[in-house]
Amino acid sequence: MAGFSRLTWEIAGKAARHLTNRKRCAMIKHYFRAQAGAPGQEPRPEYLTEIVMRFENWTVKGFDRDAAVSLVRGGINPLPAVFLASRGMTGTEEAKSFLTENHGDILDPFSLRDMERAVLRIRSAMEKREKIAVFGDYDVDGMTASALLKVWFRDQGHDARIYIPGRADEGYGLNCAALEMLRDDGVTLVITVDCGITAVDEAEYAKKIG
Repeated sequence: MAGFSRLTWEIAGKAARHLTNRKRCAMIKHYFRAQAGAPGQEPRPEYLTEIVMRFENWTVKGFDRDAAVSLVRGGINPLPAVFLASRGMTGTEEAKSFLTENHGDILDPFSLRDMERAVLRIRSAMEKREKIAVFGDYDVDGMTASALLKVWFRDQGHDARIYIPGRADEGYGLNCAALEMLRDDGVTLVITVDCGITAVDEAEYAKKIG
């Protein structure tokens, strides 16, 4: 299947472009060429496992290879197909529905505890033109969530700032030093994304210093 092989080559190129180690790039490209075969040929099913865990010592959850191959043949990119199959998805339509934005499938956010209080506090801060900081995380979903929330505030006419802690010197999640710095900069509301759910002590400290 030519489409399958084109996806394979696309993954190889994208993976190589996002790596800084040239030697590893060369290894990955060589491996992909060896496993994918000539353009137009379909790689063997085991290849779907190997592209996930070739150059890292990862423990990867098992998955139904036949289901992954079926998803790929239905138009799903090979890497997402592996992850979806490992989570029990076997049907193409189910996978596409999961990957496609559909607001009707999103649970009611007000089912979360104290969501109404949080919304009222954010609205109050925006109406009073308070300084708001979005406290994110340095991984992909943390950066994405921070950017999305900042864009939303911008669209509402409010210029919230983003704070991403330094991985080496601050580590993951809220920390008191960052909260003090934000307070000194005039921030009166901090919204955490992709972190903060277990930061009970830091949240109490933020409340204490205002």
